[in-house]
Amino acid sequence: MGRRRNSDIDLALGLIAAPFAIAGAVMKDAERNARIAEREARRNAKIAERQAKLEQKQRILDAKVRAMESIFDNININKLYPRIKYCFESLKKPYIINPVKVEDLIYSIDEFDLIETIGYISYGQRVEAIRHLIENTDYSYNEIIQIISSIEHNLSDLLEYDEKARFEKGLGQYEFEPIENLLDIEKETDDYTAHTDITIECHPINYKEYISGKNTDIVKNKVIKAIGRVYTKWNKAFCEYHIERENNIVGNIKWDFDNILNYSIENPIKPFDFNDEFDNTPFSSKLPTVKKPKLNLHDINNYESIYQKLQNNPPKLEDIPINFFDKLLLKTFFKFIVNDWLNKELEKRNIKWLDDCNKAKQETESKKQENITRRAEYDKNYQLYQDYLQQVENEKKEFLKAQEEYNQSIREKIDKFQNRCNEEVIEFFKNTLDLSIYPILKYKNIDISYNSENKIIIIDYEVPNTEDIYNIEKITYVSTKKEFRAINYKPKELSELYNNTIYQICIRTIKEIFDIDTEYNFVDCAVFNGMVTCNDKSTGKQQTVCICSVQANKTDFKDIDLSNVIPKYCFKMLKGVGAAELNSITPIAPIRNIDKNDKRFIDAYEVLSTINTGTNLAAIYWKDFENLIREVFEKEFSQFGGDVKITQSSRDGGVDAVAFDPDPIRGGKIVIQAKRYTNVVGVSAVRDLYGTLMNEGANSGILVTTSDYGSDAYEFAKGKPINLLNGAQLLGLMKKHGYDCYINLQEAKKILQDEK
Repeated sequence: MGRRRNSDIDLALGLIAAPFAIAGAVMKDAERNARIAEREARRNAKIAERQAKLEQKQRILDAKVRAMESIFDNININKLYPRIKYCFESLKKPYIINPVKVEDLIYSIDEFDLIETIGYISYGQRVEAIRHLIENTDYSYNEIIQIISSIEHNLSDLLEYDEKARFEKGLGQYEFEPIENLLDIEKETDDYTAHTDITIECHPINYKEYISGKNTDIVKNKVIKAIGRVYTKWNKAFCEYHIERENNIVGNIKWDFDNILNYSIENPIKPFDFNDEFDNTPFSSKLPTVKKPKLNLHDINNYESIYQKLQNNPPKLEDIPINFFDKLLLKTFFKFIVNDWLNKELEKRNIKWLDDCNKAKQETESKKQENITRRAEYDKNYQLYQDYLQQVENEKKEFLKAQEEYNQSIREKIDKFQNRCNEEVIEFFKNTLDLSIYPILKYKNIDISYNSENKIIIIDYEVPNTEDIYNIEKITYVSTKKEFRAINYKPKELSELYNNTIYQICIRTIKEIFDIDTEYNFVDCAVFNGMVTCNDKSTGKQQTVCICSVQANKTDFKDIDLSNVIPKYCFKMLKGVGAAELNSITPIAPIRNIDKNDKRFIDAYEVLSTINTGTNLAAIYWKDFENLIREVFEKEFSQFGGDVKITQSSRDGGVDAVAFDPDPIRGGKIVIQAKRYTNVVGVSAVRDLYGTLMNEGANSGILVTTSDYGSDAYEFAKGKPINLLNGAQLLGLMKKHGYDCYINLQEAKKILQDEK
């Protein structure tokens, strides 16, 4: 009883306290939620405040960056300090220019060899560049010098468009790029202090400067002044380098002039070899290739076999398969059902068999017809192939014939040379002197005569004019005018340089003649005549005169130690003749003259005076035509001081006329052949002219015709010293000298036929 009452009391007390406990719990939850909300609000406020500060800092930073960028955008280095347009003052005095286009020579150089050459020149290594081209190209020394000179003249432009222009200096290198590419400017900005630090560097001159400040205007001024200091130092290094480089080039060129004779002593001349003239080119057809046709016929036997097999195997009743049930029916009253089915099946098979036979027959006939077409096409192509083979064979025979004729002419030339025939000996010495390497750019124009009876050789050598001599003593930089300047030699020094150059060429040429004659003993005495082409000061006309002449005997000359002589004294010791100062270009009488007389030359007669508008050049007498050609070319060459001789009439082949042109570039001996033809001139005539040109030792040849030339003639003449003048060009030449006439080939054919 007592325990139950206590339990009831506890239950009652619990019921009374429960509402109060629930209320207390609710109050605690509300208090906790309020504290959480307060903390969240404080955190959001801090985040917003921090974000606002960051945005403010970013705005400050952006404003500073924009301000500094505007500073450097306003700094135009090129405008403040324009880059020097560099050109080579040391190369402003060009040498004599060869008529061959230098650009054509440069473009034909292998790309890697050209890059290597430009690399050498960029480093100022002129000698290495020359050696590289000598070893890797087939150009003559004079052509190589022209290439080097052209590249050096244009190197400034080449380097301007290159990303870098590296130049060697001492043990290191300067990279003379535009200064705006060399400046390394770094900016650092402090977010809180708005303080800016700028670093300006220029590595090639080891320059580095720090600039700092808060005011953008101050920073801007400091930067501009710093760039000015960088530019001043960079420009000083730039100028110092190029003055040194320029004067090295000047020194190298001066050394070249001073060592004309020594170069020959240290580098003996290599004689010309007629054996190198043989044509060993393998035959290669120029015709479009025609492939041998193949005959691909169908196997008709196979198709006929299939057809015969079908014909011999018609469908049979017993070949129709039947099943076991049908076989049973055939033994019963109902066999008519099976027989009826078999007959129908046999009929169907017969229809199919006939269709297959027709198809096989048609296929066989079709293949037969296709074989006939293929055979006809094959026969046609085979005939074309046979014609092609014949054409190739004919082409090969003609090629080998022409090659053998040419090689035979070389063999004959070698025999004549060994027998001391004058023309071949002259060609040998002339070609050898052309191979002589000179360290100055001079287009060689050499004329030679030789007498096998007295063994005297006479050389008319076109020496440099006074304007051809390099006239720069040194290069300086004028800082006040900010320009490089070339200082020329004083007149006396230039005169000494010119005289020394001519004396060296004179003695060196005689030395080379005797050196190459050691093996042959063709020459006992050599005469050198130094010829100069210049304007006559009294008439203003161009003339070629002799300014020095010397004669030397082989025996006496061999006793001279050329490595220790002074060229002028050596010339005087040999009793050379010339003005006291060769640069005065005072004409003298040569010790011996070249005899231009030729036993083949005959007296000519006038034809041009009979030419008028009614003259058909293609119909005049052949001998008159040769004289006409001589006259018109005499008028052409006489304006340059040349003359033309006509040879004994040969009617065809040989030399019709010989021109002697004194022009130092295009001049020399020129053989002329005239062809009064009414048909197209073939390649054989051009080959004959080339052979004649070689035999005569001439500089070039001219073939003139009243008609025109075939494509093979133009192809053969390509790259050779041969000029082909057709009828239209001949009329143009006639009109140029005031003669109106015409050419009508059909009319000429009729006239010439009637004359026969």
